[in-house]
Amino acid sequence: MPERRLTPVAARLFELSGVAPFVDWKPSVDRASIHYADHVDVDEALSYIAARAPAIDAPPGARVSIGELRRGLVASAAMQAASGVPLDALYEHQRAAIFSVLSHDDGVAAAKSATWVMACGVGKTLAAAKLATLLGVRTLVTVPNKETALQWRAEFARLGVSAVHVHGVDAVAKRAAFVRDPPAVVVLTYAALSMLAPRQGTAASAPWELLFLGRALPYGLHVLDECHVLPARTYAAATQGVVRARLRLAMTASLSRSDGKQADVAAIVGPVSFRLSGAQAHASGCATRVSYRVHEVPTPAAMLAAYRALPKGSDEQRALAVLNPRKAEVLMLLLRDAAHRKVVVYCDKLAVLDMVERVVRLVNGLHFAGVFRGDTPHAERCAFLRAMREAPGRVVGVVTRAGSTSFDVQDLDTVIEVDVGDASVQKITQRLGRAQRVHAAKPTARMYSLVSAGTHEVEFARERATAWPECAVEWHKEGGAEGGVEGGAEGGAEGGAEGGVEGGDSRVNEIVALALGAVREHRARRARGNPTKPSAALRRFRRRVLSRTS
Repeated sequence: MPERRLTPVAARLFELSGVAPFVDWKPSVDRASIHYADHVDVDEALSYIAARAPAIDAPPGARVSIGELRRGLVASAAMQAASGVPLDALYEHQRAAIFSVLSHDDGVAAAKSATWVMACGVGKTLAAAKLATLLGVRTLVTVPNKETALQWRAEFARLGVSAVHVHGVDAVAKRAAFVRDPPAVVVLTYAALSMLAPRQGTAASAPWELLFLGRALPYGLHVLDECHVLPARTYAAATQGVVRARLRLAMTASLSRSDGKQADVAAIVGPVSFRLSGAQAHASGCATRVSYRVHEVPTPAAMLAAYRALPKGSDEQRALAVLNPRKAEVLMLLLRDAAHRKVVVYCDKLAVLDMVERVVRLVNGLHFAGVFRGDTPHAERCAFLRAMREAPGRVVGVVTRAGSTSFDVQDLDTVIEVDVGDASVQKITQRLGRAQRVHAAKPTARMYSLVSAGTHEVEFARERATAWPECAVEWHKEGGAEGGVEGGAEGGAEGGAEGGVEGGDSRVNEIVALALGAVREHRARRARGNPTKPSAALRRFRRRVLSRTS
């Protein structure tokens, strides 16, 4: 086979990866040898490396000496030079988490792969970033979305590390320069990393940048943020079989999973080395106390009869439970309470999401930040977060499960669930955690779950409360003569129902028909590939139901 020449960038790729090139591939002698010989370019070199890069032995809980770690190809001068936020300026629990990973046995400084389980809002990100700088090695961070990635960039910047590349956000201006001097920190989403999982195919389909960052480049530390998602098949396969890292650090607020696979995290990364509950965080002053109340709202008889006639667990049942008109009244009372200044309303049921949005918009005196859902473009998500953080006065946003772990609004003081569609402890831990962050403007915060009496929502809320003993749940049954939500409007959540959203059985039957129509239309639009277009049912809901409550 004739000899071929490596371009300088391809040669640098082989040097960084530690993979030996094919025997007949030689470094170029000069520029002319590249032009006139059959050369090996970056793309071919990446495909070769992706197929042959040796795995790095990193068994769960593995202990590696820091000296050995830095002697390899993963040492980072930028990380070792980081000087922002000294260790003694961190909270005590952050230092304890860091020292749970580091050790100095027999006079040898070492670190081990481990898992942190720490309440939301207590500084996991900063602590993990500080650990990376103490190790002084190139670091890969895997996150659920780009918004979380930008939070990691901000925390590394606090530590004086600016060489952070967020895949999917930061453009690569010059490929040659990027390969010659790779960033000290790389942030990838789980979705991007899963493109490299063996069953997806690697070299043939993944973009060059992803192959370089996720496969060719070795790392000293791989941080897995929100690691409760790790047991998913492609995420686990990419973490274990693709990423080349000596150490792993997994972190989350709760390992709980509905499929019971939480033990898989320890099997992939290592056992829990540090744990901090929400109660412990509040006691130490690093988290805001969040009171949690479940409002069990009466379901009109006509709606309950329609609900029971539907298949158990169907989308139609869930839609009816969300659009209970009494629930809408309680939601509006909560939103009118001046004590609730920054509010997010969670609804996971996409078929009725627009209708929930319209109910929220009926309340005067609130700036509406928008809707944050799984298919919301990154730019719109950033605008949503800006509005939540910076809008003057009171502000509210509507969010789906995509926002359970996706944003950090320090002064968020109220979380409202209008859709309790499962008993996931993970989900409620993350949602309550949105209001747990410390801020001078909110000495306390609160979370409400609105459930429709006689529906699956009540069962799920009770099951969740039983499985989550560390959170005290106040259960409140709405009645016709209650003193209002939180001691508010006279007549309670039900008083004046005839002039409110409901207005008798005919109105309830109308809402039932619209809810079922919305589910059918959403299902059809999804089949056509256009699930976000407003439905005819939504237009009727706006015109015939909401117009009578404004």
